[in-house]
Amino acid sequence: NNNNNLNEKEILLIINTLIKTEIEFNKVLLTTIIQSFCLINKLDLAFKILSLMDNYLIKPDQYTYSFLLTCCSKLSNLQYGEYIHKRIKDENIKLNIILSTELIKMYCKCGKIKKALRVLKITEKENIKPDQTIFVCLMIGCTELNAIREGKYIHQKIITNEIKLNLILYTTIIKFYSKIGEINESFNILKKMDENNMKLDRATYICLFPGCLSNLDLEKGIY
Repeated sequence: NNNNNLNEKEILLIINTLIKTEIEFNKVLLTTIIQSFCLINKLDLAFKILSLMDNYLIKPDQYTYSFLLTCCSKLSNLQYGEYIHKRIKDENIKLNIILSTELIKMYCKCGKIKKALRVLKITEKENIKPDQTIFVCLMIGCTELNAIREGKYIHQKIITNEIKLNLILYTTIIKFYSKIGEINESFNILKKMDENNMKLDRATYICLFPGCLSNLDLEKGIY
């Protein structure tokens, strides 16, 4: 829209001004510009700034790459996302919870659940404990791809790792089982929410309807 175009022009004007005035580029400045482009989904321009960092021998860090991966996820751009992942490995950038989350989210959004699971394994090897956000991304990815085996594997990991479930994670698990037609498992999770005094919202109930319909389970649907 017009606001996005205006923001883009403003950022480009700043860059051109910096170049003309020979202001010294540094990691913080260029990463901030990358973040600005990513916020308005201008991924190509963000990558031009990354090239500028390379030209000035400025090494990107975890924050630089996390901003780029977030934009890759929003745009479902697997090519750029895989390129960033390769750079992270080649440059020996140490994973942290933010970078791991963005990598997993990017692969899930691009329909590459097995690659997302590989990142999860590397994350755990680095002694980084996956959090609720990571498991939400994985469960959503499995639901959208109808990846039954992977979804059940992730659910088991949530149980094994004793991840504290919040409303969003509960809902994504319920939606997964409802989508694959295992409505009884969805209701088992619903009962656990009740036992934990978790207040249900509209989204949770909506997730149950597809499972009730696919199983022609009128009793549960009325419930």
